[in-house]
Amino acid sequence: MFDHVEFPVGAIGSSRKFYAAVLGELGIEEFFFDRKAGSAGFGTGDVTGLLIFEGDFGPRRLHVCFTASSADQVAAAYAAGRREMSDFEKKI
Repeated sequence: MFDHVEFPVGAIGSSRKFYAAVLGELGIEEFFFDRKAGSAGFGTGDVTGLLIFEGDFGPRRLHVCFTASSADQVAAAYAAGRREMSDFEKKI
């Protein structure tokens, strides 16, 4: 349906770690990280579908859904997200 989604994040380091953990459970991997530009890209095969970059928060509301192949995969992605959010909350 879409070619790619790109949006700003407040902190590229912790956001990159969060998305790598959650998306990794869905079979989506990090394709690149550009420290100088403060950006990272995630995808499958040879397609980068999600790009994040450090910057000012854009839209007040953003809803993006990823495809999962099973309920177990969804549960694993949620668990990874909860772990990463817990680690992030401990730091703030």
